[in-house]
Amino acid sequence: AEVDTLSTEREDLKAIVESIPDDKDSTTQMMNRITALEKRIGDLKRKGSEHKKSLKLREMAEQRVSKLEEEIKQDKCRKAELQRKLKEESAERKREKKEAKVQATRLLKDSNRLKFELQKVKAAAEKQAMVLRRKTAELRNKNKAKEAIQQRRQRSENSSISESGTASKNSVPDKRRREEIVSWLELEIDTARELTATGNKNCGT
Repeated sequence: AEVDTLSTEREDLKAIVESIPDDKDSTTQMMNRITALEKRIGDLKRKGSEHKKSLKLREMAEQRVSKLEEEIKQDKCRKAELQRKLKEESAERKREKKEAKVQATRLLKDSNRLKFELQKVKAAAEKQAMVLRRKTAELRNKNKAKEAIQQRRQRSENSSISESGTASKNSVPDKRRREEIVSWLELEIDTARELTATGNKNCGT
């Protein structure tokens, strides 16, 4: 606004100078005034230009500050997000560690239980094997006893047949024959008692 006012005054003075060329004193004063006005206008224009540059620099600085503030804000957001992730990862690692500890404890218990069950199975198998061996031995003894009884019975029958033929010829009772029959019967009774006792023992097992 001041530049416009001074410019208007300068132009008015120039017009006056041109209209009164013969008045040197007035012309000189006006020319000095015009020169001062032009100098003042130049100073004002230079200051105006510098002010515009200052405003431009200020605007650029404000933009830079705004950009820096935005970057700082983004950095804070990234930092907060990173801290949140680190916290979550730390909690996850703690949870996994706890689960692994529980899993290890459970596996150890299962291992001990399996060892105990295996020992029980082995003990039962050994006991069953012992019972089976004993029963096999008892059965073998029974078979041997039966075979011995059958052999004695067969010999007694053969002897009886032979003695029957002799008795029919001689028509005389043989005391030896009666003694063999009694011995055979006693053997049969003892064998039957032994088999009965063995069977009761197996049932108790």
